[in-house]
Amino acid sequence: MDAAGGVRARAGQALAALWSLDALLKLQPHMFTPALFVNVLGPVAVDDQPPWFASMLDAVDRVWVRHMALADLAVFAVEASIALLLWWGPARRPGRIGLWLLLAWLAVVWVFGEGMGGLVSGDASILSEAPGTTVFYAATAVALLAPLQAWQGGRVAQGLRWGLGLFWLMGAALQLNGSFWTAAGLGGIFGNVTMNGLEPVFVLRLLDLVLGLVMAHPAVWNLVIVAALAALGAATLALGPRPAVAWAATVWLLLCWATAQAFGGLFTGTATDPGAAVAFGLFVWLARVAWGARPTSPARDAAPPAVSA
Repeated sequence: MDAAGGVRARAGQALAALWSLDALLKLQPHMFTPALFVNVLGPVAVDDQPPWFASMLDAVDRVWVRHMALADLAVFAVEASIALLLWWGPARRPGRIGLWLLLAWLAVVWVFGEGMGGLVSGDASILSEAPGTTVFYAATAVALLAPLQAWQGGRVAQGLRWGLGLFWLMGAALQLNGSFWTAAGLGGIFGNVTMNGLEPVFVLRLLDLVLGLVMAHPAVWNLVIVAALAALGAATLALGPRPAVAWAATVWLLLCWATAQAFGGLFTGTATDPGAAVAFGLFVWLARVAWGARPTSPARDAAPPAVSA
């Protein structure tokens, strides 16, 4: 197996592992109680969604509440089945079927489980998981479905570079929303994530500290956030996902995951996935290793000749 094929195979295993965790999270005890609706499904339906969309989500939520245990077991069965197929890898037929089924399932979850990532709510922020965990899973799956020749020729690496760079720039654009320059708007990103009260004390204290800093100088902090996101986007597009760029992105995602996303809610017992920052991180490192394995042109990569006096 060549370098490109090896990268694709390892990325497929990483996606299968992460999606397996996603499926197993559906078996948490709290997932069979009203806590899931109170902490996850309910807020998605009422969080500044337009009326037409909120009513549609509310109808689905009512069905879920009436058949809570059965619905959760059905979701687990679907996601576990897809995970088993993904373990075959993108080079084999069962694995590719799993990737196509994953994309179809992600579309359903993006609409009804994530409320389209909050993009139609008017206050979407990449800090609070916009455009949605499912979008980053889907981007990874699309790359894995590309033929091996596209990986070997470097077209996938270039596509991942552009996709990653545009994700960062989209995040910067979303953060320009007028509400995020105010204490209420920016503070809401960090404050609303702890409203369920299920996080351990150390998480609550960390978020209280961050919330206090943000509330004191919201415009300054939002400017820092916009600048950081724009810088990551510009660096990715200009330099490619090189190690320094990928590590800078990883540090940023860890900070978001620990604060604005409260560790993906994993300590609450109602987390439906590890968090958008984790799925985004998988996409970042897929872009990084694909970029490192791409074919390079000797003429392009060689140092410029010295100019003699």
